[in-house]
Amino acid sequence: MRYYNQRKQLLVDIGLKEIFREQQALLILAGVDYLLPIYRKVSEYANIMQEGITGSPEHLRPEELQEQGWPIVEAYFRQETEKIVEQYRQFAGTDKATDNIEEVVAAAFYGRVDKLVLSGDTQVWGTFNAETGKVVHHSEGQSKQNNLALLDFAAMKTLQNGGTVYDLSQEEMPTDSPIAAVFRFSIW
Repeated sequence: MRYYNQRKQLLVDIGLKEIFREQQALLILAGVDYLLPIYRKVSEYANIMQEGITGSPEHLRPEELQEQGWPIVEAYFRQETEKIVEQYRQFAGTDKATDNIEEVVAAAFYGRVDKLVLSGDTQVWGTFNAETGKVVHHSEGQSKQNNLALLDFAAMKTLQNGGTVYDLSQEEMPTDSPIAAVFRFSIW
């Protein structure tokens, strides 16, 4: 019986690798309490949270699992966000970071943004010309062809290019700007 359980867990691990592929997502285990440490022991996935959701999850809706899982990862996310904000502050004023919307949007498009912090309760509208790298701001009500939500555009491009995006309220931002970025590399 023990061999069967470990083999079954290894098959689950192979399935998880396929789902996560190159991602570094955190994994919260949900299951009967005595099985969680066994799975942790045989799994090769590096980002399994130490704390898990105990009990049989088969009768829980996805929303209930999320509700139980959020407190487990919330402290981790807060700590990671604080590290990135500190890193931005350390590099602010150098060619390794900026809070200039035009620079951030262009850098995100061209794959230079490693970490992006933005205010989720703010939006800036405008256009981006990929050939010139120029950003033009528009007022919110201004109707222009190809009008973009620039912060969303920068977030999407950062994620597409392998960067990480952090969403804060404007009060939590490390700058007065609704966007701040730490670059992978300098262009100077």
